[in-house]
Amino acid sequence: MNPNQILFATDFSDRDLRAFKHTCRLALDWHAKLHVLHVERDHEPPFSTVDPSKELKRFIPGQPAIEFEQTVRTGNPADEILKFADEQHVRLIVLGTHGRSGLGRVVSGSIAENVMRKAKCAVMTLRDLDTPCSDRRMNYILVPADFSVYGYAAVDFASCLALTTNADLTICYVDDSDPSSVEDHERIWKQLRQFVPTNSKVRYSHKIFLGNPGEEICKYANSKPYDYIVIGTHGRSGITRAVRGSVAEYVVRHANCPVISVKPTNQRIAMSC
Repeated sequence: MNPNQILFATDFSDRDLRAFKHTCRLALDWHAKLHVLHVERDHEPPFSTVDPSKELKRFIPGQPAIEFEQTVRTGNPADEILKFADEQHVRLIVLGTHGRSGLGRVVSGSIAENVMRKAKCAVMTLRDLDTPCSDRRMNYILVPADFSVYGYAAVDFASCLALTTNADLTICYVDDSDPSSVEDHERIWKQLRQFVPTNSKVRYSHKIFLGNPGEEICKYANSKPYDYIVIGTHGRSGITRAVRGSVAEYVVRHANCPVISVKPTNQRIAMSC
């Protein structure tokens, strides 16, 4: 079995088509098997009369090198997504989210929140934007570090992703305190430099910004050709409960690139890391 497994869950909405392109790109770079899953709700009227097997034809990778498998299940969508991820030893679940209102408003208490709260692996979310997915190879990953176990988990995950995709890693910290003294600035740099990739082959740099963490992370990421943001989140409660209104939710809502949410308990993205 391919040790790298990605699960793309779709409800056949148009926004999922763009998210699927990003997922295929990651699967190709990561040499991963791609599972495309649709869950029909049990004991509820169908949202459409479209045949799932026909709709799934829209979600076929355009690259012959990508190994993929399509599955239709019936039941509670979040439960089936999580069950499938456990059965297939998935390393990453990909979910599309609605545009401007983002996770906290649109999917609170819904499929995405439940998946993010309970998933044993990392979860990637992608806003519904008009900008197309680039065809270039992946090159840049941004990972915010907050000097906590969550920051270390994000750097660890991002390091493995960078290694397997030959990407450059930027580890950043945003200082939202009052203007710092020279001593404070030196202390922050010393702490930030403790966050280094888990593999010496990964190219990386450190950056410090001043201001609101969520705003500065998105401002910088959106001004550069970053392919992914990897951000640590709190364990059991996931983004929408534990950090509602906080940095992670803001980044999910406003970043123009996919955001990968990682918990300290998540499995690493690649067995070779």
